Amino acid sequence: MPLTVFVNDKPELQFGSIALGVLFAIKAPDQVASYGVEVITDEANLGKKVIDNQGYRYAPLIVQRFIAGTDIGLNLS
Repeated sequence: MPLTVFVNDKPELQFGSIALGVLFAIKAPDQVASYGVEVITDEANLGKKVIDNQGYRYAPLIVQRFIAGTDIGLNLS
C-alpha cells in the first residue's frame, strides 16, 4: 500500500508538508471510478487542480504517493 495521508478538506493541503514524493494522488474516498482523483505533479498543479478549483468540492480526502501502473478492479456481487 502506498504511503497515505488523510485530510478533512482541501484547505489542509499544503504542498510542502505532504512528504509523499514528487508525484502524488488526491482521492475522494466517498466517490467511485475516478471521480475526485487528481494526480499532482507540483505545487502549481495542486493549486490549479484542487485548492483553487471551485469545482473540486470533495471532502474528506486521501493523499497517496502515486504509483504508476494499470488499475484492475473486480466485483463479484
